[in-house]
Amino acid sequence: MSKEIKSMIPGASLASTIKVLAGLGPIGDKVLKQNGISKIDPNQNYPSIVRLKIFDEIRERFGSDALYAIGIEQGLLMLSMVPPFGKFISDFRIKHKRALKNPKSGKKNLILVENALPGLKKITNDYLGQFRSNNIKGSID
Repeated sequence: MSKEIKSMIPGASLASTIKVLAGLGPIGDKVLKQNGISKIDPNQNYPSIVRLKIFDEIRERFGSDALYAIGIEQGLLMLSMVPPFGKFISDFRIKHKRALKNPKSGKKNLILVENALPGLKKITNDYLGQFRSNNIKGSID
């Protein structure tokens, strides 16, 4: 006897996906409507296939590179909810505002971001450290 197991995701996660995609137009809303979802309840769970369908639509319209960019943006959005990470990003943007807005500073900006990575690594590992268990290990290297 085989039971179908449906993978579910929290509404807050689905809402986060839609928020990140807002700049691409109503793609997320279109897929939600096609799946009978008119409004996301962050406290409810939804089939994960809905998010996969959204990503399929993006890949078809914009290509795989768009999915990579969305993944990075969604990760930053999630981490920005961690106070030390949000403060780090905010301080970084304030400190380097002039350089980051100058399109001629491309190489300098890459160096700025590269120099910021050790700080981000520490904050991320500190955050992930609270989820450590004897069975699962991980860190960002």
